[in-house]
Amino acid sequence: MKKWAWIEMVIASLSVFLMGFCIFCYGFRMDSVAAVTVFPPWLWAVPAIFLTWVGFRIRNKKRLHSLIASGWFVFIFVFSETPYRYSQRSNPPYKSTDIGSHSKKPLRIVSLNCSGGSKDAAREVISLKPDVVLLQEVPEETIILNLTKEIFGDKGNFVRGEESSILASGSVTPIPGMPWFSTRAKVRFSDGIELDVTTFRLKAPIVRADLWNPECWRVQKENRIARYKQLKKIMDSIEKGMNTRYFIMGGDFNAPAGDAVFKLIGTEWRDAFEEGGIGWGATMPNDSPLFRIDRVFKSTGIRVAQARTKRTKHSDHRALLVDIIVE
Repeated sequence: MKKWAWIEMVIASLSVFLMGFCIFCYGFRMDSVAAVTVFPPWLWAVPAIFLTWVGFRIRNKKRLHSLIASGWFVFIFVFSETPYRYSQRSNPPYKSTDIGSHSKKPLRIVSLNCSGGSKDAAREVISLKPDVVLLQEVPEETIILNLTKEIFGDKGNFVRGEESSILASGSVTPIPGMPWFSTRAKVRFSDGIELDVTTFRLKAPIVRADLWNPECWRVQKENRIARYKQLKKIMDSIEKGMNTRYFIMGGDFNAPAGDAVFKLIGTEWRDAFEEGGIGWGATMPNDSPLFRIDRVFKSTGIRVAQARTKRTKHSDHRALLVDIIVE
């Protein structure tokens, strides 16, 4: 009996230690623990809850193991975006009857990663009836040109960067001074509305499970710092050239929820899905999305009527659709 009691305490201690370590890592999100935080928080709770269940089965200390299990559920709720935060919204979406009461019609922003420049993936935005398209990992320019004409006809224009493109049903004027991995343009619609639009794809994360290897921790730290520096360059460039009232910024952030990279985005910006999102907000991987790495942010003066994701056929990402109203 003493043997089982010892085993039970070891199991409980391991679970509590892992919980404390995870709270530290996800609470501070330091670069040095990126090897841990690159994974969704709930992933670490799975083995810990299993250990707690084993300990619960060995003896009858229900209070101890129930307390540990409750601690893990609180950890998941606080630090994980699934499932509660994928469906939350601070403002309910507009109803169709409400939209008609505004002087300006809703504009649809569609963001999609084209999965290594896939023409078929890029063409999937056609059926989504966008007003502005943000593409990452874009195909060649002739494909973007034809796609713009097919979506918007003679009213369509585009600007293509090395990693991303902006397509719209109005004039599209490139704004210089941006890093090579981003694209920025002033979009002006026929009704006079102007949007300052930026899209990009940040450095892809590295997924490694060999946490016993010091190199894994070093590589993950460097990867996270590089992504942080990329977004800082983008934000600095936007802030230097602000000459329009309304701003949209979106694309493939390649960063897990809660990552410190999002702290670079000031309080004047709001995550569109957090304001008006409905349904499941994760976009990657397409078939079984667990990560919300594709996001659209908007400035004040823009309301989100609705934000949702759409499954695709030819991309490893889901498309993100954001209907906005410029007030």
